[in-house]
Amino acid sequence: MWIFLAVLAALVQNFRFMMQKHLAATGLSAAGATFARYLWSAPLVAILLWALFSHSGTAYPPIGVWFLGFVTAGGICQILATVCLVVLFKQRNFAVGISFKKTETLQAAVFGAVLLGDALPLMGWGIIVLGFCGVLLLSSAPSNALVSWRDLLQRSTVLGLAAGFFFGASGVFYRGAALELADLGAVHRGMFSLAFAIWIQLLLLGLYLVMMQRGEVIRVIRHWKITALVGLTSMVGSGCLFVAFSLQNVAYVNAVGQIEMVFAALSSRFVFKEHTTQREALGMTLIVLSVVLLIMFG
Repeated sequence: MWIFLAVLAALVQNFRFMMQKHLAATGLSAAGATFARYLWSAPLVAILLWALFSHSGTAYPPIGVWFLGFVTAGGICQILATVCLVVLFKQRNFAVGISFKKTETLQAAVFGAVLLGDALPLMGWGIIVLGFCGVLLLSSAPSNALVSWRDLLQRSTVLGLAAGFFFGASGVFYRGAALELADLGAVHRGMFSLAFAIWIQLLLLGLYLVMMQRGEVIRVIRHWKITALVGLTSMVGSGCLFVAFSLQNVAYVNAVGQIEMVFAALSSRFVFKEHTTQREALGMTLIVLSVVLLIMFG
């Protein structure tokens, strides 16, 4: 079941990122395009949560400090990741942006080894180097003939790696939140965590926009036909991921989710009519291959 949910989440999330890329092109700020996913999905997920618990006769669990901390940290990381990715979409093509997002698994392995002392075999480090080569190929602008180490400091590269880092961190925090609800079934744990996360994100990002970019809230509502689709696909995709995270390790779920790169490549080519250079295609291939190999043998 978790494999099916991971594939469905990848498909739906790809569609959601397509809509957010379109919103960014209409003049919405990155924060505004990110806010769109929470504005419409928050009431929908609240209704679904009520229906799920009412139909099954399940009592709502108590809200512990650890659960609240995990779900809040995950929500903040996901906001930062989405903002970075939406900004990146304005600079590079859609498939390249999603490829940078996919470095989340590689970065989690490196930080786990360096900061937490998690053992990583020699083959694992070799696979990470392979993925790093893919990042290096993507870092240089398509117009550049040569690839330089300095390209890693370009704004688009920093944004892409930051998006991957924050997406990876959010998945770990969300799994931690779901595991705090051990007395509930997988679906109930996932939906309860999702509802809390979305409402926290709605309040935090909404407060920021009211204080710093007041007009963005009105613009999000004005583009309701697209922003509502963003909210709906966000809810479906996140719901699938939350349930999958409660059933299986985050790394395995993310590994299956690499199929999103296929969806992204097709969307970039046939929807956005974007051209991918041979170097970019090779870089994307190396990143996806390294992530899959890391999960299998790392």
